[in-house]
Amino acid sequence: YQDSDSNMIYSFGTYSIWMGSDELNESETGAFSKQGINIVFMPARQNEGVERPDLLGMYLLSGADEMFSATSLLENERYEVLFMYDENSIDLFLSGFTGRINESPVNEPPVIQLIQTPVGIRIGWHPSDNVHGYNIYRSTVRGQWGERINETPVYGDRFFDINVERNAIYFYTIVEINPDGTETPITNEQAEIIADEIEITIQGARGFILMEIESAIMLVNGEILEIDPGRETTPIIRNGRTLIPIRAVIEAMGGSAEWIALESRIDISAFENILSMWLGRTDIRVNGANNSMDIAPESINGRTMLPVRFVAENIGCQIEWIASTQEIVIVYPIR
Repeated sequence: YQDSDSNMIYSFGTYSIWMGSDELNESETGAFSKQGINIVFMPARQNEGVERPDLLGMYLLSGADEMFSATSLLENERYEVLFMYDENSIDLFLSGFTGRINESPVNEPPVIQLIQTPVGIRIGWHPSDNVHGYNIYRSTVRGQWGERINETPVYGDRFFDINVERNAIYFYTIVEINPDGTETPITNEQAEIIADEIEITIQGARGFILMEIESAIMLVNGEILEIDPGRETTPIIRNGRTLIPIRAVIEAMGGSAEWIALESRIDISAFENILSMWLGRTDIRVNGANNSMDIAPESINGRTMLPVRFVAENIGCQIEWIASTQEIVIVYPIR
């Protein structure tokens, strides 16, 4: 089906919508490639004779040949497709774009999802109910489970592998732990990845802490802990920096954090490094040397929130931001 005369789609099911560069005239090609185009799916709802669409999602296409898959369309609904650039809404017919509707099913995401970062590989999966935990196996040989990379059973839906080498090929298997102690793979397909972005600089034994924006828990080497025990404080983003309550994070790495109330100062000690930071000030003292940050610690709901990157890097850790999952991972030495 090709809708070239109207911006209304009358159909149902799961579709892929493709926009190619051959569908754009010369005056529109530049705007498409430079500004991108937001595709918005809105079911048309009738309310006193006026269509009042509810927004389902917005996605930015950055090039002239891009694929967007709509997986949340409802049966027997009428959908309106709008194309917008330069903050102006232009409908399908007036802009000259052609939407090609393809009834082929959209590929389901893999059961095991791998995300590579410079400090390791994030492993995610869909958890089942009433499971006695998971074990994660890593191998360099296809079809073999290899070695188990978690020390204790993992609960939840993610893990982080920090013991990988650059340019190696890895195959991951995730198994459910049964009540009798036996193991059952969650899928017959192994997840494969080439670790060509790895740049781990911490030598010897190391651990990881994985935190998510607006989540009150952290994953410490596979164990689920509270970031701010008993208070449900979560990491937040301020001016592009992630702020967190630091005490439990530092203590999980074997360090200590102390609040000096008279000076509104936070002292942090970890891995033979001593940091001092002040509430509302961008000053930072690292092992006696004064320096500055581009953001100051804040007090939010009675909790002192520190910029985690400045803390982690100045005590000898590596830290990375995972944009697709809104997570921060810290890799630290175990001593």
